[in-house]
Amino acid sequence: MEHAYLVRYGVMHDVSRFSSDSADFERGQSVVIRTHRGIELGQVLLKIPRPPDPGDGSNPASSAVILRSAGPDDLERASRADLERPHHFTFCRHAMESLDWPVELIDVEVLLDPGRVVLHYLGPRPLDLAGLLATFRSRCGLDVMLEPVGRDSSGSLDHVSEALGQGHFGAGCGDRGAGAGSGSSPGLTRGGCSDCGVKRILASRRPIPSR
Repeated sequence: MEHAYLVRYGVMHDVSRFSSDSADFERGQSVVIRTHRGIELGQVLLKIPRPPDPGDGSNPASSAVILRSAGPDDLERASRADLERPHHFTFCRHAMESLDWPVELIDVEVLLDPGRVVLHYLGPRPLDLAGLLATFRSRCGLDVMLEPVGRDSSGSLDHVSEALGQGHFGAGCGDRGAGAGSGSSPGLTRGGCSDCGVKRILASRRPIPSR
């Protein structure tokens, strides 16, 4: 039988619904999870009701899965990955600047997948990332994924009940200015760009070079 949990993960403290075959995970427990980004550590927040299955095949299995409880080897790998973050931040920021990209690197996190790095940035979307990603691969063999801060996450919702059903809501900036209308739930709205100075930062950036 499949069970469902809310799990917090990543430096931005995203929270999503994850499935598992086990009913034994407890609040605060460290677990190894598979997200859309790769393999990483997460922390169980609570067990939640499993979404109803319509029975017509329209509800495919989620790719967000708890793989196992985090063991000593997993925790050691995560600790080593955390120590690599300052080095990767410096390198990736210089790579972006060398290509004259109009983005501001905010943070870097290293996943448990070898060479898998997530870059959190402020900047316009969408971006033509082919040249940037090729630079990371050729210079240091990094498999880089870029995540814009304040992204419109699929499943970013105003109501806890909907968030539990659809699977994801994030922390950080992004939605308060546009999405906190009537009916918004306290604690799930997020500061808009005008609140945190994103617009001022982006206004000083050069436009994206044509490719």
